[in-house]
Amino acid sequence: MKEDDYRRKCLPGEGIWRIRGSPTEASFLVALEKSGLHKYVLEEAWPRISEIPFSSDRKYMATLHEHGRGLTEKSTNLLIVKGAPEKIEEFLEKPSRSQEIANEFASQGLRVLACAVKRIPQNRRQISDEDLTNMQFVGLCGINDPPREGVAEYIRKAESAGISVMMITGDNEFTARAIGKEVGILVEERGDRSLTGDDIDSMSDEELIDAVNSNVTILSRTSPIHKLRVVKALQSREKVVAMNGDGVNDSPALSQANVGIAMGITGTDIAKEASDIILQEEKFQAVVDGVEEGRHILDSLKRVVLFLLSTNLAESFLILSVLLLFTNPVLLLPLQILWLNLVTDGMLDMALSLEPKGKGLLDKPPDSLQERIVKRKNSGLAIFYGLMMMTLTLIIYIIYIGAPTEKTRTMIFLGLVIMQWFSVQNCRSQDKSILEVGLFTNRIIFIVYIVDICLVAILFLFPPLTAIFQLVVPSILDMVTVLAIAPFVLIGEEIRKKIMK
Repeated sequence: MKEDDYRRKCLPGEGIWRIRGSPTEASFLVALEKSGLHKYVLEEAWPRISEIPFSSDRKYMATLHEHGRGLTEKSTNLLIVKGAPEKIEEFLEKPSRSQEIANEFASQGLRVLACAVKRIPQNRRQISDEDLTNMQFVGLCGINDPPREGVAEYIRKAESAGISVMMITGDNEFTARAIGKEVGILVEERGDRSLTGDDIDSMSDEELIDAVNSNVTILSRTSPIHKLRVVKALQSREKVVAMNGDGVNDSPALSQANVGIAMGITGTDIAKEASDIILQEEKFQAVVDGVEEGRHILDSLKRVVLFLLSTNLAESFLILSVLLLFTNPVLLLPLQILWLNLVTDGMLDMALSLEPKGKGLLDKPPDSLQERIVKRKNSGLAIFYGLMMMTLTLIIYIIYIGAPTEKTRTMIFLGLVIMQWFSVQNCRSQDKSILEVGLFTNRIIFIVYIVDICLVAILFLFPPLTAIFQLVVPSILDMVTVLAIAPFVLIGEEIRKKIMK
């Protein structure tokens, strides 16, 4: 490849580098270019003919290169290996005595790799692990891969939400601890500590369960089996585990976790297939934001269930009480009940499901897996709202008990419609006053009010519909009576919230 062609390929646009893939490999390419060498030159001079790929078990990668164009001497091929310094040290002919420097680099948060070379006969076209002996030490490389901006803040958010964050990495222990301290995962003042893969190997399953469920927050130099054991150890204490990974080595743990999260850009296909969620934006923030959004969806579902349960209980309580208390009961017709459930309830519960995200969703611990959507508190509130609406509707019933049947039925119907307008405001929060929530923060509810008013008005303004629903047109005094009674649904709930506080 000519140099001009290479530059057009590597520098598209206006001289901007775009390297995708492994950050480690990308950093080596950048360092190569900065040193005045070019990838295309080295590939022509020393073309690769064999390799031993990197794996977390090996902790190194080896490649074999033959002499290419532009080199006169062609007596030997070149074997190159790079990887964890302690692993490369095992392949050297003479000790490099570089471990102290490697630890110093790692303690600064750098990812440290060592490199060694060896010449082998030209007729060798393949390499194996047995060839990695009597090698010459070349040097160390410290790669600065800092945490992304905002990670520390989101880790604090996760912890305030009751989510314990643990780092599991193949990096050196010093590197992992330095990064862990920087982002707030490892806080020694609260007793946090770290383990290495060797520590995990020496532990029984029971010891590992006690360790990871206590104060271990950093796990370094880990292999796929270590990650899988850690996930199982956390799950043994009934914890919900979300595992984030991108490589083939992460797939067993991703599959075992309650929620496997794979990277959408750098993640391998195997990791994506083993996961439940794929992050298109590879940021830890996306995971925390997803938890917050999930809690908002759950809260919205609870609001809708509370509203529907309370309105249906109100109708049931009303029918039962009228049958028990009056000798000649006037009951709502099935068509009127259907209107209440499909039109008024149907539109209001959709508006309630679109309630804006509340503040402080990440300031409380997660709900238990055993907790149901309709729990004791929700059921109690639904019964309370239902009894309030039943009582207020009975007051309207008593006021119009001597009126014609269709008049009484009309006023009961109007009373329940308008009371549901106030009841939906109650269901927006089970603890906060409507003044704290903000009366107009969910404007969709008011749009539904307008639509429902228009639809109810059509029932009375279009005579055929009035006759079908067996209604009569209410007077101004009738409307004033209903509008004076219905708001007590909201007033009663505000009093309850005030007392509870």
